[in-house]
Amino acid sequence: MKIPIPLSIQISSIEAPCVCHFKDKQHRPEGPPHFYVIIPVNSATDLVLTMITSQIVSATDYYSNRPDAYASLIAVRKSDLPFLSVDPSMINCNNVELVPKADLPRKFDPAFGFEMKLPTVPEELTKRIITAIHNSPVVKPIIKKLLKVL
Repeated sequence: MKIPIPLSIQISSIEAPCVCHFKDKQHRPEGPPHFYVIIPVNSATDLVLTMITSQIVSATDYYSNRPDAYASLIAVRKSDLPFLSVDPSMINCNNVELVPKADLPRKFDPAFGFEMKLPTVPEELTKRIITAIHNSPVVKPIIKKLLKVL
Protein backbone atom coordinates (compact mmCIF):
# COMPACT_ATOMS: atom_id res chain seq x y z
CA MET A 1 0.00 0.00 0.00
CA LYS A 2 1.37 3.36 -1.05
CA ILE A 3 1.14 6.03 1.66
CA PRO A 4 0.64 9.52 0.18
CA ILE A 5 3.24 12.10 1.21
CA PRO A 6 1.64 15.43 2.15
CA LEU A 7 2.12 18.12 -0.48
CA SER A 8 3.83 20.53 1.92
CA ILE A 9 6.48 17.89 2.68
CA GLN A 10 6.99 17.03 -0.99
CA ILE A 11 7.55 20.67 -1.95
CA SER A 12 9.71 21.58 1.05
CA SER A 13 11.90 18.56 0.32
CA ILE A 14 12.93 19.88 -3.12
CA GLU A 15 16.61 20.57 -2.60
CA ALA A 16 18.08 18.90 -5.70
CA PRO A 17 16.95 18.71 -9.33
CA CYS A 18 13.88 16.45 -9.47
CA VAL A 19 10.96 15.54 -11.72
CA CYS A 20 7.39 16.24 -10.63
CA HIS A 21 4.04 15.58 -12.31
CA PHE A 22 1.19 18.09 -12.19
CA LYS A 23 -1.26 20.09 -14.28
CA ASP A 24 -0.38 23.75 -14.64
CA LYS A 25 -3.40 26.00 -14.02
CA GLN A 26 -2.24 28.26 -16.87
CA HIS A 27 -2.65 25.49 -19.46
CA ARG A 28 -5.86 24.66 -21.31
CA PRO A 29 -8.51 23.26 -18.93
CA GLU A 30 -8.83 20.11 -21.04
CA GLY A 31 -5.04 19.71 -21.29
CA PRO A 32 -3.26 16.86 -19.51
CA PRO A 33 -0.83 17.08 -16.60
CA HIS A 34 2.86 17.12 -17.53
CA PHE A 35 6.20 16.12 -16.09
CA TYR A 36 8.45 19.01 -15.08
CA VAL A 37 12.13 19.07 -14.30
CA ILE A 38 12.47 21.31 -11.25
CA ILE A 39 15.87 22.77 -10.36
CA PRO A 40 16.21 24.61 -7.03
CA VAL A 41 18.19 27.87 -7.02
CA ASN A 42 18.88 30.64 -4.46
CA SER A 43 19.48 28.22 -1.60
CA ALA A 44 16.38 26.35 -2.76
CA THR A 45 14.00 29.27 -2.17
CA ASP A 46 13.27 29.59 -5.90
CA LEU A 47 12.72 26.90 -8.51
CA VAL A 48 13.47 26.78 -12.22
CA LEU A 49 10.87 24.68 -14.05
CA THR A 50 11.06 23.22 -17.54
CA MET A 51 8.43 20.95 -19.00
CA ILE A 52 8.92 17.52 -20.53
CA THR A 53 6.77 17.22 -23.62
CA SER A 54 5.72 14.29 -25.76
CA GLN A 55 5.03 16.71 -28.64
CA ILE A 56 8.45 16.27 -30.22
CA VAL A 57 7.37 17.13 -33.76
CA SER A 58 5.69 20.36 -32.63
CA ALA A 59 8.74 21.44 -30.61
CA THR A 60 11.27 20.60 -33.32
CA ASP A 61 9.15 22.28 -36.02
CA TYR A 62 8.75 25.40 -33.87
CA TYR A 63 12.52 25.78 -33.42
CA SER A 64 13.63 24.43 -36.81
CA ASN A 65 14.49 27.92 -38.11
CA ARG A 66 16.47 28.76 -34.95
CA PRO A 67 19.41 26.31 -34.76
CA ASP A 68 20.67 27.95 -31.57
CA ALA A 69 17.31 27.33 -29.87
CA TYR A 70 16.87 23.92 -31.51
CA ALA A 71 20.07 22.82 -29.76
CA SER A 72 18.36 23.44 -26.40
CA LEU A 73 15.84 20.63 -26.96
CA ILE A 74 16.90 17.49 -25.08
CA ALA A 75 15.50 14.12 -26.08
CA VAL A 76 14.84 11.73 -23.19
CA ARG A 77 13.79 8.11 -23.24
CA LYS A 78 12.24 5.68 -20.80
CA SER A 79 15.77 4.44 -20.15
CA ASP A 80 16.52 7.95 -18.75
CA LEU A 81 13.17 8.49 -17.01
CA PRO A 82 11.25 5.17 -16.66
CA PHE A 83 7.91 6.80 -15.78
CA LEU A 84 7.57 8.60 -19.14
CA SER A 85 4.33 7.69 -20.90
CA VAL A 86 5.70 8.54 -24.37
CA ASP A 87 9.11 7.33 -25.53
CA PRO A 88 10.92 9.37 -26.65
CA SER A 89 9.92 12.67 -25.06
CA MET A 90 11.69 16.02 -24.97
CA ILE A 91 12.79 18.58 -22.41
CA ASN A 92 12.35 22.05 -23.88
CA CYS A 93 15.14 24.03 -22.24
CA ASN A 94 14.09 27.17 -24.14
CA ASN A 95 10.87 27.37 -22.16
CA VAL A 96 11.77 27.79 -18.50
CA GLU A 97 10.07 29.54 -15.65
CA LEU A 98 11.32 30.90 -12.34
CA VAL A 99 8.88 30.20 -9.50
CA PRO A 100 9.31 30.93 -5.78
CA LYS A 101 9.07 27.61 -3.93
CA ALA A 102 6.30 29.05 -1.76
CA ASP A 103 4.23 29.77 -4.91
CA LEU A 104 4.48 26.29 -6.41
CA PRO A 105 1.22 25.03 -4.78
CA ARG A 106 -0.67 27.90 -6.45
CA LYS A 107 0.70 26.90 -9.86
CA PHE A 108 -0.87 23.47 -10.18
CA ASP A 109 -4.45 22.31 -10.36
CA PRO A 110 -5.27 20.45 -7.10
CA ALA A 111 -7.90 18.37 -8.91
CA PHE A 112 -5.05 16.56 -10.69
CA GLY A 113 -2.67 16.45 -7.75
CA PHE A 114 1.10 16.78 -7.50
CA GLU A 115 3.55 13.92 -7.42
CA MET A 116 7.31 13.80 -7.18
CA LYS A 117 8.22 11.13 -9.72
CA LEU A 118 11.99 11.29 -9.37
CA PRO A 119 13.53 12.86 -6.24
CA THR A 120 16.95 13.32 -7.83
CA VAL A 121 17.65 13.75 -11.55
CA PRO A 122 20.86 11.94 -12.56
CA GLU A 123 23.85 14.29 -12.57
CA GLU A 124 24.64 13.79 -16.27
CA LEU A 125 21.08 14.71 -17.30
CA THR A 126 21.11 17.69 -14.92
CA LYS A 127 24.32 18.93 -16.56
CA ARG A 128 22.77 18.59 -20.02
CA ILE A 129 19.67 20.52 -18.95
CA ILE A 130 21.59 23.36 -17.29
CA THR A 131 23.97 23.64 -20.26
CA ALA A 132 21.02 23.74 -22.69
CA ILE A 133 19.33 26.46 -20.63
CA HIS A 134 22.55 28.50 -20.60
CA ASN A 135 22.93 28.07 -24.36
CA SER A 136 19.32 28.96 -25.16
CA PRO A 137 18.92 32.32 -26.93
CA VAL A 138 15.42 32.81 -25.48
CA VAL A 139 15.90 32.15 -21.76
CA LYS A 140 16.06 35.31 -19.65
CA PRO A 141 19.57 36.21 -18.45
CA ILE A 142 18.44 36.36 -14.80
CA ILE A 143 17.45 32.68 -14.94
CA LYS A 144 20.75 31.74 -16.56
CA LYS A 145 22.62 33.65 -13.86
CA LEU A 146 20.81 31.75 -11.10
CA LEU A 147 21.71 28.36 -12.56
CA LYS A 148 25.22 27.27 -11.81
CA VAL A 149 26.98 25.35 -14.56
CA LEU A 150 27.94 21.95 -13.16
